[in-house]
Amino acid sequence: MDMETSNIVDNRQGRKLSAVLRVTGLWLVVWLVFFLPALPRSTVLAPLDIMDSLLEPWATADAPHVKNAFVYDTISQYIPYDFSVYRSLQDDGYVGWNPDTHSGTAIRENAMLCPGDFRHLLYRVMPFWDAWDWGRMMNFAIAGIGMILLLSQVGLSPLFILIGAISFSFYSQFVVWIYTGVMMAGFCWAPWILWALLREKALVLANPMQTWLSWVLSVMLPGVFIGFGLRNGFLHTTLFTATLLVLYYIAECILLRKESTRSVRRRLGVVYGLSLVLGLAIASTVLVHVIPPAMSCGRQLAERSWGEALKTLPTLITSFLPTIMGTPQGLDATKYFSSDMFNLKFGGCNALILAILALFRKESPCLPKILFVVSLVIPFTPLDTWFYSRSTVIFALGMAWLAAWYLTQARDRPPSRTWVYVGRAFALVVVGWLAASVCLVLFEDTISEILRKVVERSLPANKASRLDWMLGRATEFVSRSKVWHPYNLATLTAIGLGLFGCSRVNNRTRRLWPVAALITVCTFAEMALFASTWIKISPRPAGKDAPYASQPWVEAVKAHLGNGSLFFYDRSNFDYMQLNTPSAYGIRQCQGYESIKPKRLFPLRPLFFDPEDFALAGVSHVLAPPGVYPEVLKGWEKVMDAEELVLYANPAFKSIFVAHLASGESVPLYAEVQTANRRTIMLPKGTVSVDIAESYHRNWRYLLGEGESALPSMAPDGYYAMRIVMEEALTQKTKLVLSFRP
Repeated sequence: MDMETSNIVDNRQGRKLSAVLRVTGLWLVVWLVFFLPALPRSTVLAPLDIMDSLLEPWATADAPHVKNAFVYDTISQYIPYDFSVYRSLQDDGYVGWNPDTHSGTAIRENAMLCPGDFRHLLYRVMPFWDAWDWGRMMNFAIAGIGMILLLSQVGLSPLFILIGAISFSFYSQFVVWIYTGVMMAGFCWAPWILWALLREKALVLANPMQTWLSWVLSVMLPGVFIGFGLRNGFLHTTLFTATLLVLYYIAECILLRKESTRSVRRRLGVVYGLSLVLGLAIASTVLVHVIPPAMSCGRQLAERSWGEALKTLPTLITSFLPTIMGTPQGLDATKYFSSDMFNLKFGGCNALILAILALFRKESPCLPKILFVVSLVIPFTPLDTWFYSRSTVIFALGMAWLAAWYLTQARDRPPSRTWVYVGRAFALVVVGWLAASVCLVLFEDTISEILRKVVERSLPANKASRLDWMLGRATEFVSRSKVWHPYNLATLTAIGLGLFGCSRVNNRTRRLWPVAALITVCTFAEMALFASTWIKISPRPAGKDAPYASQPWVEAVKAHLGNGSLFFYDRSNFDYMQLNTPSAYGIRQCQGYESIKPKRLFPLRPLFFDPEDFALAGVSHVLAPPGVYPEVLKGWEKVMDAEELVLYANPAFKSIFVAHLASGESVPLYAEVQTANRRTIMLPKGTVSVDIAESYHRNWRYLLGEGESALPSMAPDGYYAMRIVMEEALTQKTKLVLSFRP
């Protein structure tokens, strides 16, 4: 390469880098605008209105005022899960044990927590709510920057790259699962994976005779991002990342057979293979924790037939107009088609139309076509049993790529009559919606009565207390279905202006940047309007010891509980005392909820409420709803009868820790020091064994005095508890240190 050619290449690379940096800067502005309401320290990115007005006995409002009840699990599961990570890191400096659900369980084995997500590192250095907010927001930022790098790598115009980043990063599956973090945790790395693989492919094709050192460096970058994508720990997202890799390799097989020699294909195969091995090695540090429990839990997935899968096809209309079948503030009409709003597939109407048009261009890139089509088809087949509609995050990646590609190549083409037909179709939709809205007004009373009967008939018995609120949501559903509702007018305006901008991208347009800016703003408006129906920003709770504001009854229960554990007598009311929520206050529970239920300490005969049985399972108290006085708890001592709950103490319970002496006496013990992962107990003279009513796990270790670390045994009486047996009776008081270290 001569000097002049080298300078030209350097200048091109410099301009490309400068363009990428400018687009990245614009993306960060867009990202900050999207999350602007969550930035003040006085707010949190969480639907705490559910707790304030729906979840009993925390709710204090006279009637529910909840923006989005679909994300109920955030309060009852995901915030307590994350708080267990926070407490473990604050107490002991590592993520280990959650003592407050399932009589204790290993945090890293909870796949719902995404134990490999980097956001958990923030709990080391930030207060809980700051880390919660920034962890989720940073995942969106990572997805957008990765998309910018990917689309730049494949040579798309900087004018339209930002549109692809917005469409992908704010895709509906990321927004509806924003509080759980399960989708973004792994798939925010997807564009980085493709960027790294395509970058290394370009380097190999440009210089097939690389040195071995260059090969090692080529393998490392994609391998690291593959590892990040696979190691989040949420098994579905891991499956989606694996599917993305399979589709990438299929596309590469198609392309390389046409475009390269056998030696180049062989070299690329080695690079890809070693990258995958490195990625699996990085991911294995998390997957080794979550996969064995998933394999042993015996959980059955609901089978889905072709008929059931195809019945959901009409819901595809929500990919163009996401709220046409309902919003979280109203009713969910997608349930009529065996679906629900968690299955929305919306990345912007403009982006979807552009991607569909790109599908029919022969010269459009192969890989995004495969991603778009395959991922969109899966939810309408029996494969949805395993993949769910969450897998359409792969479709979103292909859609965003194709949309940016179509606009890039359209700037060199003459005006297309396609946009005339698209405009007519849009006008027809608006006119049809207007006519339907007029009919809705004319027959509003009849329609409202039908919806009322549907609500009354479909509301489960355990949610009967929600009836009046659900009837109000039915009224809101009718109101939001009219085309002149402000939300619908704003959405249609954004779509219409965006389509106009798309139609102006051609070789006759002298200044493209104003048109690109219009399309970008409209795409962002579409995604932000949709997100506004799902995302709730709440006032930040006071206090540091728990993620939720405390109440007097909470402190009373903790005082009664001591070092014991709680069992819930009756959960027939869905909105009363969700299982994991008390754990956020440090209230130990024998029960809990995780999708993959861990092996844990539990009463052998829970329906009989035998005090001895429950004592061996570490249960010191049973909690019942107010006004419930179960006959089966005769013999238990009622210690609290309040407006919020009734609490019964177990007369047979002594302590979580019980020492058995050589004399035959049993002595209750209490920890002198207790953290999330560590208990320090003084054993009395004459101790021959210690029973610990906490779930057994292979990573527990104990240290007796100055002895060596050893593994407690499992209690042999059928309970999944721990037992420590001495070689001989202790001759003096001895310190026992019990610690959990994964």
